[in-house]
Amino acid sequence: MAAAAAVAAAEPPPAMPQAAGAGGPAARRDFYWLRSFLAGGIAGCCAKTTVAPLDRVKVLLQAHNHHYKHLGVFSALRAVPQKEGYLGLYKGNGAMMIRIFPYGAIQFMAFEHYKTLITTKLGVSGHVHRLMAGSMAGMTAVICTYPLDMVRVRLAFQVKGEHTYTGIIHAFKTIYAKEGGFLGFYRGLMPTILGMAPYAGVSFFTFGTLKSVGLSHAPTLLGRPSSDNPNVLVLKTHINLLCGGVAGAIAQTISYPFDVTRRRMQLGTVLPEFEKCLFQKKKVEASFSKAVLSRGTDNRYLVLAVNIVQNEEGNHEKHLIITASQSLECKELCILRNDWCSVRVEPGDIIHLEGDCISDTWIIDEDFGYLILYPDMLISGTSIASSIRCMRRAVLSETFKSSDPATRQMLIGTVLHEVFQKAISDSFAPEKLQELAFQTVQEIRHLKEMYRLNLNQDEIKQEVKEYLPSFSKWAGDFMHKHTSTDFPQMQLSLITYCFENE
Repeated sequence: MAAAAAVAAAEPPPAMPQAAGAGGPAARRDFYWLRSFLAGGIAGCCAKTTVAPLDRVKVLLQAHNHHYKHLGVFSALRAVPQKEGYLGLYKGNGAMMIRIFPYGAIQFMAFEHYKTLITTKLGVSGHVHRLMAGSMAGMTAVICTYPLDMVRVRLAFQVKGEHTYTGIIHAFKTIYAKEGGFLGFYRGLMPTILGMAPYAGVSFFTFGTLKSVGLSHAPTLLGRPSSDNPNVLVLKTHINLLCGGVAGAIAQTISYPFDVTRRRMQLGTVLPEFEKCLFQKKKVEASFSKAVLSRGTDNRYLVLAVNIVQNEEGNHEKHLIITASQSLECKELCILRNDWCSVRVEPGDIIHLEGDCISDTWIIDEDFGYLILYPDMLISGTSIASSIRCMRRAVLSETFKSSDPATRQMLIGTVLHEVFQKAISDSFAPEKLQELAFQTVQEIRHLKEMYRLNLNQDEIKQEVKEYLPSFSKWAGDFMHKHTSTDFPQMQLSLITYCFENE
């Protein structure tokens, strides 16, 4: 990039008088812009290929790739070839070349156009117009080529054996299909623009200043006559490269925080943190799709983060970042102390809190307050009251009430409930239970439900069969036979009443 900036900062040659057999000023100007396009693109490709290993390592470390995040720059340069081969240092370089040629060329030509426009239209000249033109040229090039940069970074972040994308075309298709269409390619554009303006501006400004100072103070040592116009001095090739490198280093240092932010946003959907958050989100949606977050007496909080903290006394506390806001914006803190630290609460869990909340902070310890994990999975008092003569009915009701009416779990629960009813008036012998279970599964209404849910009959039978031993054990614990009859009777009249009325 510094080399491209150095080339791009060179002043265009003044129009020469038309010579015999030569093209006119327009043809000469067109040739200059074509040469500028090629020079900027080739210079950018050469520069990026040279530093491609360092650039790959930078991407891996900026986004904390779990294979290399514990390493430094030089140790990562050694570790990448060991794990992925020497070509691993150039992963993503193909996409980089596709991107950097138009990037360097657009930046080169845009700089000259903007510089001329600012000088002629605004009347600004000197270092200021270099700074303005450089910033505008950098932003123009970034916007035009940003999708290629997104794909290049995704490919560079992949590690051998963990490929999400098989190539450039596949990466384009996947990002477009899964990340919001065309806008998915511009993830992280804002920090890129904010960082590119100072980067391009400072690099052009620094290079222009070094060039002007060098040619004015040591024209013989640092300069040489231009091949286009012997009366114009330009920097020698190695001095030109040195000034470009210094300018690029200074500009990169100033804009580096923006670069880290850009990389993290570009790689957002492939980072482990995103996968964990997505998993927790799906977990909440699957298990508690009907849970309504709220404050107050019957509060429901969503756990956003869990951290283990050591307090001033040296004891460990579990700090939960929680929210009762559906938009997840208003956050509160819950501190678990003493034995409450052993509660296995994770991000994505729904909790109910009792105690005092002072300044958006809950404190739960051995003396005051308590936490209920998954409060909506407890058996409600209403279910118990309505099923007081049959706790089995209450349990089944609570187990399946959060499920949709037509689900695999609900179908299994219904079949088991019917098998249990039939066994009451028949037998809880294992062979008989299996016969009753298979007959129930093959009833026409259940077969229709399996067909509608696209379920396999043998799989349903096998799953129902796994519950049958618990039925036999229950019968052995709570039922006996009178000596005068083989009809099974309940030991407890409360439970007997339940089954007689079902």
